Amino acid sequence: MNLYTFIQKYAWLIAGILYTIVVLYFSNTPVFWDMYGQVKTAHYFLETNFTNLFPNGNGFTDNGYFPIYTLYLALLFKVFGFKLWIAHLSALPFIIGLLYQLQHFCKRFLSDTQTIVVLLLTLIHPAFAAQSIYFSS
Repeated sequence: MNLYTFIQKYAWLIAGILYTIVVLYFSNTPVFWDMYGQVKTAHYFLETNFTNLFPNGNGFTDNGYFPIYTLYLALLFKVFGFKLWIAHLSALPFIIGLLYQLQHFCKRFLSDTQTIVVLLLTLIHPAFAAQSIYFSS
């Protein structure tokens, strides 16, 4: 397999690795204000040892949905410790999964070169970056 074929086949993985490097570079940057609620709720789950899965009566905002991502974040904090870089890395599996699915979707309708361009444009699009990077710059 030559380099061009490798890049075409694993463009999602290459883009995911590049995105991981960006997230790791900024892993000491404080979380953005709208993500603070999830970190605060995850910390609450740790303090109560996951006994109350609906913390609405304790000064927390009711978002109207079951806090699955917040529980995932709390589990990561329990395993790796309550550290900022864990919050930053918690979004990476979802981002890499999205890139993988996007590549397979684009391959159905676009050429391999166009698919790579779509992946790269997705990574630099401000809306994608704002919703997927767990930090503010």
